[in-house]
Order: sequence, then structure tokens, then C-alpha cells
Amino acid sequence: MKIIYVLMLTLLLASCGGSDKVENNNNIVDEIVIEETTNQIDEELNNLEMNIDSDISNELLKTNEVIKIDAKYNNPKWEVDMLVSYVLDSNWIIESMDISASNFDLSNFNSEAQILIWKTIDDAKQFEVAGGSLTTEAFRNALK
Repeated sequence: MKIIYVLMLTLLLASCGGSDKVENNNNIVDEIVIEETTNQIDEELNNLEMNIDSDISNELLKTNEVIKIDAKYNNPKWEVDMLVSYVLDSNWIIESMDISASNFDLSNFNSEAQILIWKTIDDAKQFEVAGGSLTTEAFRNALK
């Protein structure tokens, strides 16, 4: 009879230890599946970000297209309808720029702004003309 109890106890202990191993193996498999899924999601997100970036770049930089920005502002006399036009190359560098208004002479400001050619838009946002604080502010706001 003691043999039967020993045998039963041995079977009970063996079955407890065996299920623990199966459970550990299942946990390992689950962790591997989770890691693979996470890696796949990361790859998809990276591909999506690259596609979005390239779509934005293509949309904004269509082979040296002229970008025109209406930059109205008020000077002490009246509202000035300033128009900022520029062309960017494929590296986001300003190739040409023209600043004009139909109801105010901005030729001096436009002449000063020509130093921005072959510079970036970020450089242009820092541009300043002495004596033209209102025009400079409107110009910077237009580029934001």
C-alpha cells in the first residue's frame, strides 16, 4: 500500500513540475510573438513616416514652383497689401524672392531681402531691415 501512495505522490509531483515547464514555454512563445509583432508595427510606422515625409516634400517642392504669400499689414497711413513670392530648390534653399505691394513702395525692402537668396527659410525668418519694423514683422509672419 505504501508503494501505491509513493507512486501516486511521485505522479502528482511529476505532473506539477511538468505543467510549470509547459507554462514557461508558453510564456516564452508569447514573449517572442509579442516582440515580433512589435517589430512589425515599428517597421510599418517607419515606412508610413517615410512615405508621408516624401509626399509632403513632393507636394511642397514641385520643381521650383513659385510660392506666393499674401502678407497684409497696417502701417501708420493705411493697410499695405504685401505679397511675398519665392522659389525653393530641392534642398529648401531660396532660389529667388520678390516682395511687392500694389499700394505701397516696397522696392527698398525687396532690394535688402535679396541677400536671402541661397539661404534657408529659417534664415529668412531672422531677416531684419532697419527702419522697416512693420514690414519686417509682416514678412516674418508670412514665412511662419
